[in-house]
Amino acid sequence: MANHDVKSVDVSALVIANDLLSGRSVYLTETGDWTERVENAWQLPDDQSAERAMKYAKTAEDENQIIGAYLVATDTTGRAVHIREQLRVNGPSVQFAPHHELINSTTTQPLSDAHKSLVDELV
Repeated sequence: MANHDVKSVDVSALVIANDLLSGRSVYLTETGDWTERVENAWQLPDDQSAERAMKYAKTAEDENQIIGAYLVATDTTGRAVHIREQLRVNGPSVQFAPHHELINSTTTQPLSDAHKSLVDELV
């Protein structure tokens, strides 16, 4: 279960979580909805707003809407301060390729037998 302790908010913060069905990163809006668009996230200007938002997030977790909600510190432009959250906002830094595409791709080097067995173990 996620830690719902409210930390002091220096500049501002927002609530980030994962949608329980899709697994995508979602952000709490001021209207209490969850959005995939960080620009629509509720910017929490103070500790009182952060506490209220986290109570709402806890309820959403209990209702199996989201999972893993926590506060993210943001700078004055609303950009996440830490690299982890910047990556969650911008998406993965590598492209996803299903297992069969890796093995059958003509644009990559063929996998050695040792690599194929390792991939098969992971899949």
